[in-house]
Amino acid sequence: MTIQKRSVKKFYQTSGISGLAAPAWKTLEYYNFGAIRTLYNSLKDQDVKRAIAIRYNIKTPKVFNNYFNIIVTLRNLCAHFNVLFDEHLPFAVAKGPALNVNKKNKHKLYSYIKVVEYMLNQISKNRCNEMMKEIHDLFEEHKDYPVINEIIVNNIIGN
Repeated sequence: MTIQKRSVKKFYQTSGISGLAAPAWKTLEYYNFGAIRTLYNSLKDQDVKRAIAIRYNIKTPKVFNNYFNIIVTLRNLCAHFNVLFDEHLPFAVAKGPALNVNKKNKHKLYSYIKVVEYMLNQISKNRCNEMMKEIHDLFEEHKDYPVINEIIVNNIIGN
C-alpha cells in the first residue's frame, strides 16, 4: 500500500467520515508543484484565482502565477543540477510583495530566493527563518574564498 493510500485510509479511520475518494485537500498534499500550478492555471473563475492569490497576500493572479512559475523553475533547475549563480534565469520576477525588483535583478538568483522566502514566509515563518539562516550560513562559510565571495556579492545578493 502506498503512503498516499495509507494516509487516506488513516484519515477515514480517525475522522469518522466515510467516502469512496479522498477529500480534495488530502489529495492535493501529494501533488507536485507542477501539478498544482497546472491546476491553478486551469481555474476558469478569476475570483477563485484572486482569492487564492490574496491568501498569500498577493493582489493579482498574474503576480501569484509568476511567483509559482519562479518556484517551479527554481526547483527544476536545482533537481537537474543546473548552475544558478551566473545564469540569466528564464522567468523575470514580477514586481510584487516579495520585492520591488529592478530591471537588473529580474532574472537573478537573488530575486528567485526572495520569491521563495516570501511565499514560504506566508506558509511558515519558522521554516522560512530556518531556510534563510541556512542560506546565510552557507554564504558565511564560503566568504573567505575570494572567487566564491565575488560570485555571492555580484550574482546572488542583489546588488
